[in-house]
Amino acid sequence: MNILYQSILCQSEIREINIKQFSKDELFKYFPESWYPLCLSSEIHKNEVKKIKAFSGHLVCYRGENGKVGVLKQFCPHMGTDLSNSKVVENCIECSFHLRKYNPEGRCTSMYGHNNIPKNAHTQSLEVIEKFNIVFVYFGTDPKFSFPTFSRVENQEEYYSSNVANYFLNTPYQSLLFNGFDTHHLGCIHSRVVSDNPQFIAVNEFLLTAEYSMKVLPNRFYDKIVQRINTKENHVKLESWGGNFLIITLKDTKDNILITSLPINEKESRIFLTSMTSKSTNLWTNIKQYFRLKLTTILGVEFLKPDIKIIENMRPEIRGLYNELDIGVIEFWKYWDKLPRDKNFQDSFFR
Repeated sequence: MNILYQSILCQSEIREINIKQFSKDELFKYFPESWYPLCLSSEIHKNEVKKIKAFSGHLVCYRGENGKVGVLKQFCPHMGTDLSNSKVVENCIECSFHLRKYNPEGRCTSMYGHNNIPKNAHTQSLEVIEKFNIVFVYFGTDPKFSFPTFSRVENQEEYYSSNVANYFLNTPYQSLLFNGFDTHHLGCIHSRVVSDNPQFIAVNEFLLTAEYSMKVLPNRFYDKIVQRINTKENHVKLESWGGNFLIITLKDTKDNILITSLPINEKESRIFLTSMTSKSTNLWTNIKQYFRLKLTTILGVEFLKPDIKIIENMRPEIRGLYNELDIGVIEFWKYWDKLPRDKNFQDSFFR
């Protein structure tokens, strides 16, 4: 696709990225196919219908009597009624106008006064997975990759996760995520020194990884706490799935952290942060893990506070990136630029 960059040019001792000029509308009109957080699980109650702003449009989200969440196109395919004004009947959403019922897969299951359901009576839906107290959707026709997993968690169905920290930001959703690959800023604002040459690997078109070590400088009280409960040097592994699902693994500890972001529109986003670990058969170990997870999330939020403040009202810019300092950010944008987008699906979903 190459919409973000054209080439890397040699200029004396540095290499500067030279990009084509594109409008903001073109850069952010189509979102990569990926799993995105939509809302907290606690925000959707049984038999409740909610309209959620996302992907520069609106989605209709509801929870049936069986607890299953459905996410559908906003407008009824019959006459265009706003389905957010509907109600839940058993495990379907019922249009308030002509009482047509739609299940979580978007299939019309009932038409008032008519037994034969035509093919064009169905609506579009998004695949939903509810994990870590977050409702996730796959923004695309069919998932191109499975829901990401934590490699160090032995049983992906048996785990402990912490409370979810979340923030609404006036910044594009990529801002905090590419920030994770910006090793240069770790020394600028986080009192960290990257000691090894970072390794960046595009495993496939959906997955970009980074590995590096960073020393913790005890410049702040927060850093001294990190040194005491973790280590003076962290070996970090990042896994970015679909451009917005960032798994952070601290190899010297049991910490597994997830940062993921919802694009509300081209200028607004909502980020979610949580941590998780495997369950143990030992009760005392589980108790310790429970409190450690809470502390991990608190420290994670504290670590991100400077970033959150800085990226507020940010407009990502890549024309000033240099290879020697910004290699991680360059690799992220190259990867993000090539992520598959389903343009036809996105155009039809909000039409």
